[in-house]
Amino acid sequence: MMIQVGLKLKILAGYLVLVSFFAFIIYLIHEERDKKSAMERQETCWQRERQLVNRAFASLLDLTATGELVAGWTEDDHAAYRKKRKEAAALLQGLKAGQSDSLQRECLDSICSLLTEKEKQMAALLHLLENMPDAGEIVHRKIPATTSQGRKDTARQTETPAVQTGEMKRKGFWDIFRKREKKSAYALQREEARKEPVSATTSPARTSGMKSAALLHSIESEIDNALHRYERTLSVRMDSLRLHNRMLNDRISLLVRNFEKMESDAFRREICWQQETRTRAFRLIAGIGIGAFLLVIILYMTVYRDVNRQHKIRMELEASNRKNEELSQSRQNILLTVSHDLCAPLNTINGYAELMPEEKDEAQRSRYAKNILDASRHVIGLADNLLYYYRLEAGKEQPDKETFHPGRVIENVLQPFRTLADRKGLGLTVETEGVNTMVEGDRIRLTQILNNLLANAVKFTPAGYVHVGVRYADGLLHFFVRDTGTGISEDRQKNLFRPFERLDTGNPQPGFGLGLSITARLASLLGGSISVESRSGHGSTFEVCLPMPEAGGQETTDVQRVGYARLSGLKAVLIDDDRMQADMTRRMLARGGVMCDCCHDIKELAELLRGRRYDLLLTDMRMPETDGYRVLALLRNSNLGQSKDLPVLAVTARTDGETGQLKKDGFAGFLHKPFSMDELLAAVAECTDGRTAQRKGPDFTALLDGEDDRKEILEMFVQDAERTTAGLRKAIEAEDYPVIAALIHKGAPLWETIRIDIPAAKLERLASLVPEAWDEAAVVEVWKLVTAIEEAVEKAGRLKGEME
Repeated sequence: MMIQVGLKLKILAGYLVLVSFFAFIIYLIHEERDKKSAMERQETCWQRERQLVNRAFASLLDLTATGELVAGWTEDDHAAYRKKRKEAAALLQGLKAGQSDSLQRECLDSICSLLTEKEKQMAALLHLLENMPDAGEIVHRKIPATTSQGRKDTARQTETPAVQTGEMKRKGFWDIFRKREKKSAYALQREEARKEPVSATTSPARTSGMKSAALLHSIESEIDNALHRYERTLSVRMDSLRLHNRMLNDRISLLVRNFEKMESDAFRREICWQQETRTRAFRLIAGIGIGAFLLVIILYMTVYRDVNRQHKIRMELEASNRKNEELSQSRQNILLTVSHDLCAPLNTINGYAELMPEEKDEAQRSRYAKNILDASRHVIGLADNLLYYYRLEAGKEQPDKETFHPGRVIENVLQPFRTLADRKGLGLTVETEGVNTMVEGDRIRLTQILNNLLANAVKFTPAGYVHVGVRYADGLLHFFVRDTGTGISEDRQKNLFRPFERLDTGNPQPGFGLGLSITARLASLLGGSISVESRSGHGSTFEVCLPMPEAGGQETTDVQRVGYARLSGLKAVLIDDDRMQADMTRRMLARGGVMCDCCHDIKELAELLRGRRYDLLLTDMRMPETDGYRVLALLRNSNLGQSKDLPVLAVTARTDGETGQLKKDGFAGFLHKPFSMDELLAAVAECTDGRTAQRKGPDFTALLDGEDDRKEILEMFVQDAERTTAGLRKAIEAEDYPVIAALIHKGAPLWETIRIDIPAAKLERLASLVPEAWDEAAVVEVWKLVTAIEEAVEKAGRLKGEME
């Protein structure tokens, strides 16, 4: 159903609005995601900073706790404290790197400096504690000196018994200005003792006791003085450390307060952002919801009328999906099937080929050759079926329209099967209704469908009959083929028309299992349908329905063949590195009347273009040393003959979007591999429109192509044509219409090959006329045919004379 322009514009506008709406939503989502990502990155940064702060504070706390025990430290404890201090300083420096506030950075630097200074003071304090005055050392130092002095005094007292009343220091003149010596209590006590009169008879024991007391008093005084000095120094060190700790604690407290404030501000900002995000999200969702609701209403009102078309597209997609699944399954089965069915005949060919050289019996050698020929034909038949199925799957086949008599076509198809049925003892019957008319359709494909169904019916029917029914009404051709064969189970019927499916019978039949699959695809190609009714052991009925409008007795001209006839006399040049492909293409073109020269590289192509003129260049798009684009560029940029305006046909195996670009790049057309002769000639005709040579009389190019003795071929043609014209003249005079039809049927392929001036469709109609349908107009057409054959004989004689 055609969609109105207004509806198309509405749908387009709706899609544009929908796309814009979705783009706006995507933009909003992108913006929100960016904001969220930024906040998440900020949150991650904050978390890392919190962790770093916590680690730094924990390190400082551990450092402080360790420093409280400095009085009991050892060297290892001091080293451990230094290591912890360095770790704390490293953490503080890392924390400083993430700070943008200069006050915070200065605070962190001051804490690091205070920690370093504290470590120095604690080191000094530890040194002081380690060097505490030792009373034992003082005693140990004093006693040996006192003992030595005592020994000296004892000896002196022994030598001087006189009583000494005191010892006065000598005083000189300068002693008046000398500072009076401050004496210790022990010294004063000693002087007082000396002032007392001592008799010469004082005992040494008493003197020794007094000196010991004085020694002890001296040691005690020195110990007390050392302790007092140590306590004063320790007190000063402790006060300095206490003051330093207070400053350090103040700095740490300031740092903690700053970080707490920063975290509080960050938390407050995050709360505000979340609230703003919720509000914005609510408004956004509400706006999107209202907009989507309005948009849905508008689009629904606009697209509602498009539902039927969408449903049709969906059904087509489902059918395409099923087709793709079948194709995938067929590709999986193809290797096993092909290898199985090709191995046997290929093995036969190989075996007989090995036997033939040693075989002396000529009759046996002939049998070997016949068996090789039969096996080869079987392989070729399998390959043809496989290629034909591929072409159907790839959409390479197109239905042809021509006018024909369905009753006669069905009778011609049934004729060879009657012999096969008689050999197997089967009955072959037919009933027709309304087929005595002319219809327009594809006669060749109809013949293929009937052949496949009848071949399967005769093949799988061991006994009984095969019945064919045909009915034409209301532009539809219905026919069925019913047999009494083995039948098909319901499970197998589901996959019956899938490729490479074979029936399970007791007698395996040769083939790929493509017959019914090809038949189903041919019916679909012609716009018809095929169905099956069967029960296992009770035979099968295949029914086909094909649309074929009534032709009203009008004859359809074979436009395609007439178009190909205009190709006669054209000259083409082909460049392809594949010699077999090039030779095949050349022969196909020769069949169409086109003379073709082949080359395999740029050098050969340049030589051909310098010496000859051509109407068309065919180039393969993928070659080892060059490609089609380079060939086209060479032609357009050189002065080789008519290279500036010579049409170039691109031959490619690619089926993607590249082919759509080829014409834009300067190619006259393109041809996909693999291709049939009809496809090749159609592409050539399209590219050479306006260049086709006017054909003068019959063209023997296709007949003589590849023949060594062309003169003998022309002689055989002349003899056969003269016999045919004589027979036609005699039959026309005797009004023996069956003989006329038989002669035309026999000679039509040859006349079509040399392209006489009688259309192939007209020859086919004359050959298929029943005796009752012959009239004066048909006889006139036969006389025209006789004249055309005689002209062909005359031209063949001229060609033969030129060869002598």
